[in-house]
Amino acid sequence: MKKKILIITLILWMIPFASYAMEENDYRIDVENHFREVGNEYELIDLHFVLYTMDAAFTEKENIRNEWTNQIDDQIASELHDFFSNDELTGSDYNQQVLDYLEQNFEIEEPDDGGFFAAIGNFFKSIFNFFAGLF
Repeated sequence: MKKKILIITLILWMIPFASYAMEENDYRIDVENHFREVGNEYELIDLHFVLYTMDAAFTEKENIRNEWTNQIDDQIASELHDFFSNDELTGSDYNQQVLDYLEQNFEIEEPDDGGFFAAIGNFFKSIFNFFAGLF
C-alpha cells in the first residue's frame, strides 16, 4: 500500500515536468513546420539556423549559448528575428525567449517602413486592391 502511494505521489509530482517538455517540443515542431512554409522568403537563414537558435535560447549552459552566438552575425540574427517575429509564432513564452536572446546578443536591424511616401503608396495600393477584388 505504501509503495502504491509513493508511486502515485511520484507520478503526480512529475506531471508538470512532462507537460513542460511536451509544450517545448510542440513549439519546436510548430516552428519547423512554419519554416518549411516560409523558408524560401529568407536569403541567409536555413532550418539549422532556426534550430540552433532555439537551442541557444533554451539552454542553461552559457558555453553552448556563447558558441552559437559567435557563429552568426548581425545580418543572420536580423533575419532570424524577423522569422521569429512572424504573427504565426508570436504569443508563446518560448518564442519570447528566442526573441529576447536575439535582442540581447545581436544588433537587430529594424526594417525600414519607407516613411511618408511609402505610406501614401500603400494607401492607394490598398484602394486599388479593394476595387480589383470587387470585379
